[in-house]
Amino acid sequence: MNVVKAAVKQPISVVVAVILSVLAGILAFTKVPVQMTPTVDSVVVSVRTFWENASPEEIESDVVIEQEKVLSDVTGLVSLTSISQNSAAQLRLEFETGTDINKAQAEV
Repeated sequence: MNVVKAAVKQPISVVVAVILSVLAGILAFTKVPVQMTPTVDSVVVSVRTFWENASPEEIESDVVIEQEKVLSDVTGLVSLTSISQNSAAQLRLEFETGTDINKAQAEV
């Protein structure tokens, strides 16, 4: 209760303290480097397959399923997703952080 009475009796001091706090916050926000968020590059390899005049079902059953069987054994693989469209298919392979992209591409 004493803090509230002092703040009411000295409003100029309270305003000055608030302005200094806001300025210190703005200065800290703009000048202090953020070190808690490291730069991380995700390692992704994409495989595209083209087959003229093929339906998505044909591409999936004849090509994509076979590719998924082989590529699912690649070292360091985190996720494997595929999309089948008319005349084309795409597989997206995501690897663990820190995996060498050149080695991943060579193994794929």
